[in-house]
Amino acid sequence: MNILGKWEGYYQYGEGYVLPQFGERVQFMALIEEGEESEGFVGTVDEDASEFTVALMASLKGYVEGELVSFIKTYEENPRLEEGKKRETLEIEHQGYMDEKHNAMYGSWLMEEIQQDEEGDYEAVCTGTWFLKKVE
Repeated sequence: MNILGKWEGYYQYGEGYVLPQFGERVQFMALIEEGEESEGFVGTVDEDASEFTVALMASLKGYVEGELVSFIKTYEENPRLEEGKKRETLEIEHQGYMDEKHNAMYGSWLMEEIQQDEEGDYEAVCTGTWFLKKVE
């Protein structure tokens, strides 16, 4: 199955989140193109606003190896940082599978970032799932 083209789907918040955010889905669209010098693929992501997120744009870069797909989604500004803090990029790792029969791909994602609470800084690990169906 050719990964290049337009995809629509969602990601879902999993471990590392609490209710009411846990289990919620965010709709997004991905446009995937061939990477430079045959180095996998690149693309852009356009996320819808929801109760738990604002409308966001991100880039992605990854590869397909057989039925396996792997990519990193990068936000140029960390959407989770509080106002007044330094804006840094946020990278989220995605691993999954291509499903040629259903013209789709799906998998899990992992995000590690430094967060802060009343006791100081700590490394937070958040996970979830994602699903994309090819539309063009």
